[in-house]
Amino acid sequence: KYFIVVPSGFNNYKDDGAGKFDIAAPDVLFLLSIDKPARTPWKEGSNYYKFTPQPIKDASLPSGLSAPAFVVGGDGAVRYVYAGDLQGNLWRFDFTGSAPWKNALGAFPDQPLFTAKDDKDNRQPITVQPKVVFAPGGGYVILFGTGKFAEDADAAPANYKTQSLYGIY
Repeated sequence: KYFIVVPSGFNNYKDDGAGKFDIAAPDVLFLLSIDKPARTPWKEGSNYYKFTPQPIKDASLPSGLSAPAFVVGGDGAVRYVYAGDLQGNLWRFDFTGSAPWKNALGAFPDQPLFTAKDDKDNRQPITVQPKVVFAPGGGYVILFGTGKFAEDADAAPANYKTQSLYGIY
């Protein structure tokens, strides 16, 4: 099957006026089937899949998943997906098996691959799509930077924070 991969995105914690969203909205990665007939309703586990890393590490901080990066196999099928979130977590989703990918987050779905923090232990948001490069000798290096410039408050000098560049082997 072919899917469109969509992250939950940012600002998914904003109140939409109906009280549907709050700051503790989870990170979510969606796989939406592109061969779903137009009049067929969406049905989880059939024509779409939803993967939620749990639990949110700090409910006092906004959450939201960034654009994902893909690792494909020789046949062109996606094997792994990497995405960061506003809490500084880098998540790895494993799609090497068959749908419904019950273990897409591995044996420990509450443990990110990595958490970005500054020298004062403050979480650093990952808002950019990671880049995946092949490592010499095999494996991958996941490259990404931290920081957020998405809301008016991010431009205020009082909100400037230390940010970093990372390479995770």
